[in-house]
Amino acid sequence: MFPNSSHGRQHVAADGTLQITDVRQEDEGYYVCSAFSVVDSSTVRVFLQVSSLDERPPPIIQIGPANQTLPKGSVATLPCRATGNPSPRIKWFHDGHAVQAGNRYSIIQGSSLRVDDLQLSDSGTYTCTASGERGETSWAATLTVEKPGSTSLHRAADPSTYPAPPGTPKVLNVSRTSISLRWAKSQEKPGAVGPIIGYTVEYFSPDLQTGWIVAAQRVGDTQVTISGLTPGTSYVFLVRAENTQGISVPSGLSNTIKTIEADFDAASANDLSAARTLLTGKSVELIDASAINASAVRLEWMLHVSADEKYVEGLRIHYKDASVPSAQYHSITVMDASAESFVVGNLKKYTKYEFFLTPFFETIEGQPSNSKTALTYEDVPSAPPDNIQIGMYNQTAGWVRWTPPPSQHHNGNLYGYKIEVSAGNTMKVLANMTLNATTTSVLLNNLTTGAVYSVRLNSFTKAGDGPYSKPISLFMDRQKKKKKKKKKKKKKKKKIKKKKKKKK
Repeated sequence: MFPNSSHGRQHVAADGTLQITDVRQEDEGYYVCSAFSVVDSSTVRVFLQVSSLDERPPPIIQIGPANQTLPKGSVATLPCRATGNPSPRIKWFHDGHAVQAGNRYSIIQGSSLRVDDLQLSDSGTYTCTASGERGETSWAATLTVEKPGSTSLHRAADPSTYPAPPGTPKVLNVSRTSISLRWAKSQEKPGAVGPIIGYTVEYFSPDLQTGWIVAAQRVGDTQVTISGLTPGTSYVFLVRAENTQGISVPSGLSNTIKTIEADFDAASANDLSAARTLLTGKSVELIDASAINASAVRLEWMLHVSADEKYVEGLRIHYKDASVPSAQYHSITVMDASAESFVVGNLKKYTKYEFFLTPFFETIEGQPSNSKTALTYEDVPSAPPDNIQIGMYNQTAGWVRWTPPPSQHHNGNLYGYKIEVSAGNTMKVLANMTLNATTTSVLLNNLTTGAVYSVRLNSFTKAGDGPYSKPISLFMDRQKKKKKKKKKKKKKKKKIKKKKKKKK
């Protein structure tokens, strides 16, 4: 079709713009725009994806049940919260059998299951199922009921202690059978307990009519490549964060991402030959790599070819931790060939990184640029001093010993330590001490015989103070300390006797 021409529902305007009215599923596919002149010609290929209401995802379970071990006679609460359009129907199953509300079973807060007066027969697998027009999603957990006195009890944590959700996943690269994704790490959340231990990636495919499938678990980084996908197929992704308490609500849904068709002829042999000739020369130069904060570096580069060069499809940024000789390179794909800068985020604090770039066209990778290094900024320590020990030195003095925080939590050069001494009963601060980084023990003088003190420590860098350790009690009375130790020993002996009786 040429400018100012129409064919059915398709019309090309005078400026070359293609307009399709009453878009239908059969309009989906690749469209090629070609521009010709006496001197040269240029071709651009784009893919039009047509979605419909039928491509809405199955219900999403926001928070599901977790494994628990509870005593007989207690109460179990199994949460299940789901979203969907329209709102999904929630059903519960115990070992595959539908749970009917009544007797000791009740549905609370709309969809969570409560089991009163637990019996040993209540043990088993409980499954929450959310059903809607677009399919069904399930989440299962195991409930174990023990006799009273068991030492292996475990109650699921409150969902408020779970981490915040990570950022919406974005596509980095697509092939016939794989999709590379990246997302922003979870932000700090009031009430969340413990650090992030990994991310879970899930997907569904409107083309394959699948439910939500877990593609990767405990991913330690904020990017991943999902392999084993079907060529020419659409996928939608979400990500969840996990800490020691549980798994977060999901991130936002990614855009629909389609893998490349199996028989897609990406480029002609002539195009590939021309691209190979161009990209074997030095076509990109890395000008600068500078840290902009403790976890991000800004890169600036220059292309030594025309900005509209058809055989430069984009650039790949390669980077690694330069302080670790065996570290693997990570890669980020920049699909905009006209870009001249990029910010690489989610880096480790106060860490030296090495960067270089490669231009590419289809399957042809160009000559690497020069490399540059950059050191991310210092930050405050992310953990308190380790192995803290405390004791009575004499009637009026106590001692404190410690080791530095684990090296991965330094986030810079340690400048020193701060010690805070408080009155044990009132927690009123009595003294503060600042020590240099080479000091890992100290005497606390002028203490009162018979008193109890509370001591805590932190470390600091140029960027500021790290978190304090948990307070540790210092008893300035050896008799009190001995009595406390005896009580602990008695409790241990009682526990051992109980265990022996059970075994008999």
